[in-house]
Amino acid sequence: MSVLAWSDLHGRLDIFEKGLEFLTPEDTVYFLGDAADRGPDGWTIIKRILNDSRFLYLKGNHEDLLIKAIGNAKFEESNKDVFYWDRDMDLWFYNGGESTYNAIMTDETLTPGQKVYIIHQLKELPFATGYMNEKGQLVQLSHSGYDDFYHGNEEQFIWDRNHLMFYDSWDGEKNEIIVHGHTPIELMINEQHHNAEWIIKKHMRDGVLGDHFVEPQPWDGHSAYWYAKNHKVNIDTGAVWNDVSVLLNLDTWEEIHIEAPSIKS
Repeated sequence: MSVLAWSDLHGRLDIFEKGLEFLTPEDTVYFLGDAADRGPDGWTIIKRILNDSRFLYLKGNHEDLLIKAIGNAKFEESNKDVFYWDRDMDLWFYNGGESTYNAIMTDETLTPGQKVYIIHQLKELPFATGYMNEKGQLVQLSHSGYDDFYHGNEEQFIWDRNHLMFYDSWDGEKNEIIVHGHTPIELMINEQHHNAEWIIKKHMRDGVLGDHFVEPQPWDGHSAYWYAKNHKVNIDTGAVWNDVSVLLNLDTWEEIHIEAPSIKS
């Protein structure tokens, strides 16, 4: 039996199905959110995760976008223009929600009541949880991660990006490891480099730059990314664009790399 973390599939059913091939019936998978949007098959992935007892599904910001946009829908009509177009719907579509929306509205395998029930399930998803692994490490799981010195509210656990801007900062517990997705690793590293340059320049101006500051490390394009003195790990490989994903074993820290052909035209 393995305990694993997975995240940010964003509609890539091909990658999801390849990942399932590595699972046994006894495994447990913490899915850290963002099953849908941007890619073509997010609604199918949502349904399959919710119906697979091996998965412990945590809420991501794209689940939150869906809920805010159509969380009160009744689905009496199949007309995709049935909803009033408001700020929440616009924000969801801006962030790639149109494919998910269309799939929900045209899904003839479900009754309106069943669609409502699935969206209610998404509303009730937890936004964070913990797992004590075989090494005695407290693994903190959420979609976006969070500051090691502040365990905040739901909004922070599914939306926050401030905490990951500093590559080598850690003030948390020695046995604590934060596992998250939300921000594609290559984008996170770019932000960390930007902050590193700003901090170095500021310290040089102030005359306080020492040897304590560590530059972000390069990334190989398909692995999980460890930072914060190896107390944080980002598993968002940007699957929808990079065609790769990673299943992370929370006991051994071994990785299963999943690759699929590009869906780009």
